[in-house]
Amino acid sequence: MITQIRDGRPVDLIAHRITPTEAATVAKVLAVEGLRVEPTEPDFEGVVHLWAKQPLGTLGEVRVLRAFRAVTDGPLAFHQAVTPC
Repeated sequence: MITQIRDGRPVDLIAHRITPTEAATVAKVLAVEGLRVEPTEPDFEGVVHLWAKQPLGTLGEVRVLRAFRAVTDGPLAFHQAVTPC
């Protein structure tokens, strides 16, 4: 993130938004590791939602978030898959 001062207050700005190509590449690399996620296009607030395609443990979730964080400093939201009862 880039911090700028606006009207005397610090404001964080995204330095690098993830592109659809970058998101697809990260998802493919993670799939090879057995971590299947589907990234969305950034929503109206700039958040990229990462939808797990199968339930992931804590370590899997952390691995996914770190992989995407290595490419972008924009906001991410991870959504865990739910298994039917």
